[in-house]
Amino acid sequence: MEVAAKIEGPDGKPLASSVKVEVKVDLPPGVSPNEIQQPILMSAQTGGRSGWFMGRFRVRSAGEYTLTVKVPRQLGQDSDQTESHRFTVTEANPELDNTRPDVDRMYRLASEAEDVIARMSTEAERAELRKHLTKPKLDAGGPGAAGADDDRIEISEDKLRLYFTLKSAHLIPSCMVQDVRPHKSAGKFEDLWDDGLTLYTYDDPERQPIKLSYVLLVVVTLLSLEWLIRKLLRLA
Repeated sequence: MEVAAKIEGPDGKPLASSVKVEVKVDLPPGVSPNEIQQPILMSAQTGGRSGWFMGRFRVRSAGEYTLTVKVPRQLGQDSDQTESHRFTVTEANPELDNTRPDVDRMYRLASEAEDVIARMSTEAERAELRKHLTKPKLDAGGPGAAGADDDRIEISEDKLRLYFTLKSAHLIPSCMVQDVRPHKSAGKFEDLWDDGLTLYTYDDPERQPIKLSYVLLVVVTLLSLEWLIRKLLRLA
């Protein structure tokens, strides 16, 4: 925050630059008093700006602030002179503070169009797509304009990119190709899980293989008998 004030002395002339003008800031409730080092001294401006004083401080928390400019008592005055001002600080929200689309950044994030153009079915569709895939025009000083930010995305300027507007959105379905891959199986499916895992298969095809489900049944039965014997013999 910058505070600027034009101050005149009791004689109506610009206040001398040697006078120490202070700014006191009343912080919002709950903000640590050490967040802003006080008092804030205002420096006199030079270069034909006689009587102008300026101070600067950093605000780190949201809330309602009250700042008071204090001018020490001058000759002919009974007390210090003060002037107060109240202001409110809100947290920045980039999505709501600037709702204007950054078309340049969206264009740079878009994928290159060559792979999509190559798989399109007709030359007429390719020509129509190339016609509409043009780089958006930028407004001077708007989002994405030259020098607007330093976080630039390097792209190849000579290649078309898949950047669509509402006027060209009808071309999107023609860029999509169905990739149907049928799979055929010989015979019906056999569910092996419910049938149990085969542990051993006999050489004789007439004998049934041993399944895991049967083994589990035998193990559970033996453990149950072992527990019952211990219970009856009071060993459990």
